[in-house]
Amino acid sequence: MSVEPSAPVLVRVRDATRAICSLPAVPTHRWLDRAASTLTHVAESSIVLTVLASLDNGRVRSCESIGVAAESPIAQASLEPLRSRGSRLAGVNIGSWQPGTGRPLVAKASDLIPEWRTGSLGRVWPTPHPSDLIIAAAGASPDSQVLLAFIAAPIGTDTALAVLPIVMPLLADATAKCLVWTTSDSRSLLTAKEQEVLAQLAQGRSVKQIAETLGRSPHTVHDHVKALHRKLDASSRGELIAKALGHLPHARPATAAAPEAQSN
Repeated sequence: MSVEPSAPVLVRVRDATRAICSLPAVPTHRWLDRAASTLTHVAESSIVLTVLASLDNGRVRSCESIGVAAESPIAQASLEPLRSRGSRLAGVNIGSWQPGTGRPLVAKASDLIPEWRTGSLGRVWPTPHPSDLIIAAAGASPDSQVLLAFIAAPIGTDTALAVLPIVMPLLADATAKCLVWTTSDSRSLLTAKEQEVLAQLAQGRSVKQIAETLGRSPHTVHDHVKALHRKLDASSRGELIAKALGHLPHARPATAAAPEAQSN
């Protein structure tokens, strides 16, 4: 007999799903931070570390990109030290789970790695350690990068364990569409100014109108548009906007010169 999800689980699934749907559809700096922030909805007072990683027989081989987030403003002071220690996750063994099985990994760290506090994972988290961590992972295929999430959830751990199997595949899919080929080259990530210009383009504004709105010269805005075409591998303004809105997948940028952007 199946058990219906409780009201708190449904509310947190709703909030996390809404947050995932609001993520940028293009690769941006600190994208993994925003991904981590969507998982702060799974449990009260949570701190989240997200990692785009490669696995080798259940062991973390490399950490390509790291994100951090916390639900409480007080806990946010610990985020940058947590980020700087995130590279120590390379070598952590998360067990026999493999991507491409059709189901995410969701488990307590104490169940997967009983002595996690004295190993590599314990050295990432601050002392005193959280009472326990939840480890979640999802990925599309065995040979692809996976999204790992490490969640310290002092309140609502059981709720988080129920929510994560639902939302982790959604978040992993969104992450893969944006970041799988970009993290090896930070030059492929959109800058803050490029994000501003792209948002204006998606609203149907011309280069001249964007220049007036942002207080920049049309030449500078035109350079940003050319960079957007190159980074998002878009050959036309329509294709560029479609990718910005998540209607087209991103492809690895060609090495040839970027196409000339329209100037009107």
